[in-house]
Amino acid sequence: MPKTNHAPEQIDGSKYILVLPTTHHTLLAESLLQSANIHYLPVPKPQKAVSDCGMAIQIEAGDGVRAADVLKNKKLKVKFFLKTDDDEIEPVELLETPQGE
Repeated sequence: MPKTNHAPEQIDGSKYILVLPTTHHTLLAESLLQSANIHYLPVPKPQKAVSDCGMAIQIEAGDGVRAADVLKNKKLKVKFFLKTDDDEIEPVELLETPQGE
């Protein structure tokens, strides 16, 4: 699966899927996003994403940079995936938190 470095403005109207390593971290991320007034939707984790958690978080692409900043400040390991029109996902390194390896 190729990785992309699209800037959020290049994919306006698209969605990001955020995958965290555990359910606890996913729930914490939801709380942080809510506190930052970033609209999110809990979704099942994409099968292509590696994580012990079965949940993921979907956000609007325009909120990607702000969400990455909020989650990075709490040192959460997050992988960002771009959700394409045909419901495929591709990793996005540009927004990945430093801990998100």
